[in-house]
Amino acid sequence: TDVKYAAGDPVMDFTFTDVDGNAYTASEVLKEKKALVLNFWYTTCQPCQMEFPYLQKAYNTYKDSVQLLAVDPYNADNAEAIKAFRDQNNLTMPMVDADPAWVSLMNIQAYPTTVVIDRYGIITFLHVGAIIEEGVFEKIFAFYGADAYTQKITNDVNQLDATLSDNN
Repeated sequence: TDVKYAAGDPVMDFTFTDVDGNAYTASEVLKEKKALVLNFWYTTCQPCQMEFPYLQKAYNTYKDSVQLLAVDPYNADNAEAIKAFRDQNNLTMPMVDADPAWVSLMNIQAYPTTVVIDRYGIITFLHVGAIIEEGVFEKIFAFYGADAYTQKITNDVNQLDATLSDNN
């Protein structure tokens, strides 16, 4: 389609199936979790590889309240390559071999790109580039997974940090 999502847009319902065959439908995920984090990456992307330890740590801490999907829409990758990458890097988060059309739909300009869909089905956070500072993913997951969540639309980690400081 000609749709290109941006921060502040509501998303239409969609389903991803991870490389292990588990299906994740956005509307169903958001009935059980407080946010859906999509991390767009590919197996040979060095900045993507650099942020995975931080992403894995946040996933381990917040997987009960926030759903993370590591989405690989890169044409050269397939489910087997993604599984091998996951196993080599001791990752446990769900990983998806996605259709390359997601690059256009989500308006991915560079890798990695992190997109947060909040509990209301709105893209409220969109960050292009690796997040490789200790604790940043935990802050993002904590903010969107909080019971006292207040919607804020941003693409700037520093704005989100300021919001978190105001809420604590």
